[in-house]
Amino acid sequence: MYADVPTTRRGAVAGAARPPGITGQPLRKKADIAGAGAGKDGVGSTMQAAAALKSHAFATGGALETTVDMWTSQVKSVLQACAHISNHLDYSEKRHTQDDTWIAAVLRGRNGLAMPVSKLNEYFT
Repeated sequence: MYADVPTTRRGAVAGAARPPGITGQPLRKKADIAGAGAGKDGVGSTMQAAAALKSHAFATGGALETTVDMWTSQVKSVLQACAHISNHLDYSEKRHTQDDTWIAAVLRGRNGLAMPVSKLNEYFT
């Protein structure tokens, strides 16, 4: 690591924007079978189909409704796990940046310049 360019343990430049991942809105849109094809009332096409099947006494309607409920619950669990991981990565990045700043400050000579390699070598013997 170079003292002039603060980086994180993941190799990114500190303070740089994180590239968009699968968390958040893209996952919600792609995994939303309950709201897919939603009408004016906000009910998705899958739930509309389940209601129509149930109204005609098809057992498949109830099963489809249960499937949508389970899928929605599982998507929420995945989103919560992604948020937890993201929060941990943010914390780790901040902590490692603080560590790197401290190390850079400690490994400077009295004149404020970076220590020479010969001096650093003494720490490892």
